[in-house]
Amino acid sequence: MSMCELNELVADFEAVQEEQAACLAGNRLKTLMAWCGRREKVFMKLRQGFEQLGEDVSQSADDRKQLQEIILRLLDGEKKLESLSGRQREIVKKKIHGIRKGREVVKRYSMYHGENPKPKYLSSRT
Repeated sequence: MSMCELNELVADFEAVQEEQAACLAGNRLKTLMAWCGRREKVFMKLRQGFEQLGEDVSQSADDRKQLQEIILRLLDGEKKLESLSGRQREIVKKKIHGIRKGREVVKRYSMYHGENPKPKYLSSRT
């Protein structure tokens, strides 16, 4: 595999990272499973590209430096995604906490105060 082919694979992976970052920043999480599938496919191709390039031990110093820069760019993108997903996680936790508090309030307004209704026995003698 040549560096040109590897750069194409890296560009595909960076495009996936940017798309996911935009969706996380815009709170568009409905297509999360599709992201995961697409990301896995692109990552597998990238990994195979790195493995094929690793088999070619006759890399020049310039190629190694370029590989280092590529890896640092990919890691920066991953760090950005990690921080965005952390923010989204906190937002979801706050929403869940609010929902739980709301349920507790609704239970207090209930006629049975959150408990199950008591069985009522009717007698025919009355």
